[in-house]
Amino acid sequence: MAYRLCKPIVLGATILATVFMAFYINVILGIDIVYTHLFYIPIIIAGVWYHKKAVYLALFLGALHILINYMVDGPFTYNTFLRASMFLIVAYIVGTISEKKDMVYNSLETRVRERTAELSRINETLKGEMIEREHAEKALRESEEKFRILAESSPAAILLYRDSKLIYVNRTTELMVGLGREELLNMELTSFIHPAEREIVRQRAAARLRGEKVPGRYEVRVLTPDGREKWLEISSELISLEGKPTGLVSAIDVTERKKAEKALIKSRAILSRAQRIAHIGNWAWNLKTGEMQWSDEIFRIFGYEPGEIRPTCEWLMSRIHPEDREMMEKSVEVALKENRLFNIDYRIIASDGSIRYINCVADKLKRGPDGEPLWLYGIKQDITRRKKVEEELQDAKAQAELYLDLMGHDINNLNQIGLGFLEMALETLKLDENEMQLLSKPMEALKNSTQLISNVRKLQQAKGGNLLFHKLSLKEMLERLMPQYYNVAGRSITIDFRAECECSVYANDLLSDVFSNIIGNSIKHSSGPLTIGVLLKSETINGKRYCRVSIEDDGPGIQDEVKRQLFRHGRRAIKRGTGGLGLYLVMTLVEDFHGSVWVEDRVPGDYTKGCRFVVRLPAANN
Repeated sequence: MAYRLCKPIVLGATILATVFMAFYINVILGIDIVYTHLFYIPIIIAGVWYHKKAVYLALFLGALHILINYMVDGPFTYNTFLRASMFLIVAYIVGTISEKKDMVYNSLETRVRERTAELSRINETLKGEMIEREHAEKALRESEEKFRILAESSPAAILLYRDSKLIYVNRTTELMVGLGREELLNMELTSFIHPAEREIVRQRAAARLRGEKVPGRYEVRVLTPDGREKWLEISSELISLEGKPTGLVSAIDVTERKKAEKALIKSRAILSRAQRIAHIGNWAWNLKTGEMQWSDEIFRIFGYEPGEIRPTCEWLMSRIHPEDREMMEKSVEVALKENRLFNIDYRIIASDGSIRYINCVADKLKRGPDGEPLWLYGIKQDITRRKKVEEELQDAKAQAELYLDLMGHDINNLNQIGLGFLEMALETLKLDENEMQLLSKPMEALKNSTQLISNVRKLQQAKGGNLLFHKLSLKEMLERLMPQYYNVAGRSITIDFRAECECSVYANDLLSDVFSNIIGNSIKHSSGPLTIGVLLKSETINGKRYCRVSIEDDGPGIQDEVKRQLFRHGRRAIKRGTGGLGLYLVMTLVEDFHGSVWVEDRVPGDYTKGCRFVVRLPAANN
């Protein structure tokens, strides 16, 4: 009687366990692993105990499998219906076999009783009874063979053990542990179990054979002959075979699932740490319920511990700065109606009342089959520090521009006044050569000061990107520039300009300062007669066309050590505030125009014969 009561309890517990495992893994955890093989356990048990009634259970589990698949993956697939159909087929086969088996047993028992009663009356019936017994045994062997075929075709490992020895293993067991059947049947049950779990498995197996209540489902590791470690999820129960207590074990390989779980835990830990370092977190918004799912870092951004509050749309709007709420609402409205995801900055009021700046990005919108929006996904980042730095940079830039404007305007005015008076003195006073030289020096210093201010302003324009690029003819520009240097007071300057091509580049109006600075430096850093050669030509490098301008002179030249430091001096000059910005301005502008500039000896190997500056710029027709 107790045995009969145990059947529905065991079967019900098995059904609940398998349904819970499939629902928890597939629906709650969202892990896309098919667990249909778990459903075969209660189906086979029901078929053995309740025969063809197991088909009803198979119908229920098949429908449940289809429902879970729809909840996780969406539309129905052929494989889903195929697996559900296999439940019915297995249930019918096992039920039929079990029913026939019980019928044979019942028939055999009845006939044995009848033959035993007749044995006292007539001995002649003994022969017939023995024949009937042989038939029954044959039917039993056939039934057992059918069950063996079913076990051998099972995707799960199936083992039978008695007194700690294996008495049956199926083909799947051989493949799973990497040992042959003969080897396994000569081994103890725990021989291939990982040493860390071997003793607990041995104790539970022995206790089960004694009829004690021990866990029937757990995970263990096994070691294959080649040293590989596998994880198995096993289910065990006690059965009676040949009148003796026997342990029945079924196992499935969950090694890949274990690896995936471990990798998932590790990736989540790395993601959480990275988000905490970058002050960035991900969010998901359920548009049907209004509830939100946040990663831990978003809670911290708002000033709370993870899980301390339950975020909703209404709560979030209450924490956004009143002046920014309308912007957030409109961004969400446009995203839902027009599928235009957003990337916006807004302010929030943290738990301590402080104002923080948030960058919010919505990068995915999920809609249902009817087109209605279901979920909105994205990230948030605390950019308060960046905003403060930007504000400080803007203030510093505005202050620097103010100082530059003051310097450019006031000092330039003073320079012009000084130059005016010095020029009047040179023109009106009768001075000898030494006295004129004394007045020329301060005039040159004032002009250099004016040029320095001009260079600083041009650097500001270049760095600020305020001037637009347009197509410029280098030939026309150089032709307009050359006449400025034909008549230098007290100097004999000869400029030889040759243009081998009509070459245009994309640049802004500061391009002329590149060449005027180079030519001006040639004149400034030389004395006596000077010849300057300017050559414009086109060249092709790696299939790309360039305009090359060479400016050479026969002045004192530049030593090799100075060449290597020439353009870098300008950077240090900015820090010192002592001038020397001309060549730094040249380099800055050329780089802005995506070109290159360098200096070399006019006569290779002899710097005393003068120098050559080369400017190479991409041609406009590239």
